[in-house]
Amino acid sequence: MISSSSSALVSTGFGEDEVSLVRIRMGGLTVHASSPDAWIRYAAARPGRDAREIFAPGARISDFSGYYLCGPDNPAYQGQPGGSEKSAPVAVTWDAKQVEFLPSTAANWRPWPWPAEVDPVVLLLHGNSTHLGLGIRGGLEPVDPWAVGAWARDTDRLELKVRPLADPLVVMSCGAAGSRQTMADEVGRLVWAPTSNIALGAEAVDLADRSAGVRARVGLLRTPDDRVGQFRSAYPQGPAGDLVRWAYRDRFGAEELSRMGERTAPFRAAAPAGLRPREIRGPGGLFGWSFYDQRDWASRQTAFNPAGIGPTYVTWTPNHAYRPGTPRDLDPRTGGFLESSEPWNTSGHGALPFDPDDAVFVVGYFARGRFLVTDAEENLVHFEAPRAFGLRLARDHEAAAGTWNANGRTPPRTAVLLTDNEPVPRWAARELAESLPGFEIVTVSRPATLFLDDHLAAGVPQTRVALLPGGGATGTPVWCGRFSASPKGSA
Repeated sequence: MISSSSSALVSTGFGEDEVSLVRIRMGGLTVHASSPDAWIRYAAARPGRDAREIFAPGARISDFSGYYLCGPDNPAYQGQPGGSEKSAPVAVTWDAKQVEFLPSTAANWRPWPWPAEVDPVVLLLHGNSTHLGLGIRGGLEPVDPWAVGAWARDTDRLELKVRPLADPLVVMSCGAAGSRQTMADEVGRLVWAPTSNIALGAEAVDLADRSAGVRARVGLLRTPDDRVGQFRSAYPQGPAGDLVRWAYRDRFGAEELSRMGERTAPFRAAAPAGLRPREIRGPGGLFGWSFYDQRDWASRQTAFNPAGIGPTYVTWTPNHAYRPGTPRDLDPRTGGFLESSEPWNTSGHGALPFDPDDAVFVVGYFARGRFLVTDAEENLVHFEAPRAFGLRLARDHEAAAGTWNANGRTPPRTAVLLTDNEPVPRWAARELAESLPGFEIVTVSRPATLFLDDHLAAGVPQTRVALLPGGGATGTPVWCGRFSASPKGSA
């Protein structure tokens, strides 16, 4: 039994076997629909049928290789009779007075935002930005997103417990992007969802020419504030998110970029000089800067509000006994958290070779010989060469000097580069150092991140450094510092 919010507006509880679920093939995707709608009952009675045959038998065009943005506003539109859920298939009409948007064209097509090699679990539901609807006991009941996530995680019908961790959950429900973080935290994997209403089914190819036929497709409408609809995503928060990102790297290698940013600029496009990183700041003051995009920031944010940063680091290896959703109860045998609740095993630890109170931490990604920096206003990730990135750090350091001085701290001259995906190689550290004279640049031989350590042995929860698998390094991690433009200055 899953119990959700006590609000009278949402379901108070449901059993796994009380949820209706119909499997439909939609091009290369397998969609799992939960709703009492008539068309889903029709699909349930005809197993094995493709969505094209259900939505638009005889459609001239059937394209589920991606999705379509809605066409331009139709000036002749006079509204549809009655209210209709736009996450349900829409009836095809050539009556221009009943068509809100002009037909989509090839220019409106967009690819699915996840890698083509993954096999996503697609949930098709009614819903809005705050609640999702499940077909329960023959009716449609609004349910809190966390409860839907818990159900999706645990039901054997979706097989999330045995799927590769790099296979995402896609929630095709109107405005479900507003619930993506909650869902990701429950299922323990990447979740994609739309920011706008969905038009699912078929549309006329040409309103003026019935002989042009219909197109079966998934369409995204514009948002209530008239923005273009898009799919947004969320990683789980904390170390569980680090495990999902590592699973993508382990499966696709260090060159695959989609896990490092929802939107990336062309590789050689110059990053705006004025973009500013997010601050790693807490009660203890300013500790550094994050160059992650919004998705990564939301996933890692618990570590970025520290009272201080611990003087030791840990080395992680994946915990294959981990099961998302396991309560973090104490194991009476070990006195620690249950093994199945921990995404990572700690295989080693050591003292940081620098004083974290006298350092500025710089966190982000390093890929293809470049640092990744995010334009926070556009949520767009740019690729920046080491020398240019060093100039950016110099500007950020100068702008922050007043903050450190106001807190009675001398602006630190040690910059610690903690990069996910790939560690910063020595050549890149030397080039960066050319733009930061007078600084000590510290790197480590493995990908690294900050995390909030809440284990009992750590005492009060504290932000610490974690070293991740990857980067080709094995054995004891190697910390390097005192880089300069000349190889003689390296250590």
